[in-house]
Amino acid sequence: MPIDINNLGIGSIRNQPSQEKTTSESRATPDNTAATRQDEVKLSQSAQRLTGAGSHAPKIDRAKVDRIRDEIAEGRYHVDPIKLAEKFIALESELSSVRG
Repeated sequence: MPIDINNLGIGSIRNQPSQEKTTSESRATPDNTAATRQDEVKLSQSAQRLTGAGSHAPKIDRAKVDRIRDEIAEGRYHVDPIKLAEKFIALESELSSVRG
């Protein structure tokens, strides 16, 4: 069933209280308050390699970004489909070597 998100505004989504309580919420401490649960995140080896790869990313050239943004807004930005395809192939090759 498709979900229509076109008419959603900032105030359209409201937090609804959950009808079900988690184990930690239903368990009370001696002073009758809900126990505090601590979340934990564990990254897979692949995710760890990808996050490490991000630290070697080149610096962002803000002047270039601004120039390209202006060219796009003014309809002057041209995309060379051959060059774009070559970049995608190079990226896929690089990602394949990271995946192992």
